[in-house]
Amino acid sequence: MAEANKEQSLWQRLLAQERKKLLALLLAVACGVVLLAYPYGSAAATVAQPRAEAAAISAEAQLEARLQRVLQQIEGVGAVEVAVSFCSSGTAEYVLAEQVSSNGQNASRSTELALSGSQPVLVRQSAPELRGVVVVASGAADPQVKERIYAALMAMLDLQITQIAVVEGKAKEAENE
Repeated sequence: MAEANKEQSLWQRLLAQERKKLLALLLAVACGVVLLAYPYGSAAATVAQPRAEAAAISAEAQLEARLQRVLQQIEGVGAVEVAVSFCSSGTAEYVLAEQVSSNGQNASRSTELALSGSQPVLVRQSAPELRGVVVVASGAADPQVKERIYAALMAMLDLQITQIAVVEGKAKEAENE
């Protein structure tokens, strides 16, 4: 009986040690994720521009119009409206120029965008990431038409079927009454 208690307490100690190791590992992973989330010592900066939002809205409208034109060409679709949704508006990364000035004992540093002529030097730019598409089509009640709409959107946008919603809309004649 005493030997069984020894084994049981040995197992409990091992399990306690394993829990501590697992907790330490999880804490280390969490710290790593936090450190990766924040850039440090970079020679480039990601700059949010007010024009970026306007450009994203413009890109959204252009994509919606293009999709609408293409989908209207599919037999049986009828009247169609398209709405797209983006996860992000994209980013632009520019080169930073660090300037050090000194006047005797005082030294100061300033960081500014590096310019080429009057334009900032662009290092990298990412396009907006598409989240999904909603299509309202008067012909979507027909399963074959609906399938063709899904196929067209998946091919054009490289989206999964779960990112696309195709629903039946009102016919134009019904709206005019």
